Amino acid sequence: MRLTWSIYWCHFTGALAGEYVSHLMGEEPSPVISLGQSPALISQFRTLLQATSTGYDLHAMVHAANMLKQLLTSIALAVKDKAEEAKSDFNIQSVQALMLQNLDKPLTLDYLASHVGLSRYHFSKKYKQVTGYAPIQHLIRMKVEYASYLLETSDTSIGEIATKVGYEDALYFSRQFKRVAGVSPRQFRQQR
Repeated sequence: MRLTWSIYWCHFTGALAGEYVSHLMGEEPSPVISLGQSPALISQFRTLLQATSTGYDLHAMVHAANMLKQLLTSIALAVKDKAEEAKSDFNIQSVQALMLQNLDKPLTLDYLASHVGLSRYHFSKKYKQVTGYAPIQHLIRMKVEYASYLLETSDTSIGEIATKVGYEDALYFSRQFKRVAGVSPRQFRQQR
């Protein structure tokens, strides 16, 4: 399996920039915050990039500034969650990285549990304690987030997107997407 790197960064200034950074750094200031792979943060960052692609007029910049505030507060929450996770012996980042790297495959609960050396029952219980979601439910949400990104940023057909997120049946993918996002993939694309 080949691993790839993705680094997301942005530069910002402003009257409250220092306060946001102090919230991000927490009790032990460091110039780098390592959060692992977070589908939600990646999706928010990509959406932020899309907001600036429409131009640099006042409306676009106000929208981007608000999206940046949302992203920074999400990062602060992720830093807090990571600190709490470090206190437990369950490596959620490893599991979520595995999920992200295999969004195009139908991962099973048994496979995910074996990755961390736990039974299905204990794995499911620990995963839900840490994330608030059952593992497969969270995997489906990750797939829908990535599919949402593809629907927003490309002209890729819904059938191709379904394949890219591990569904052979585009109709089944559409039902799963609608269950999570509240609208069908086609409606989602039209709204954007």
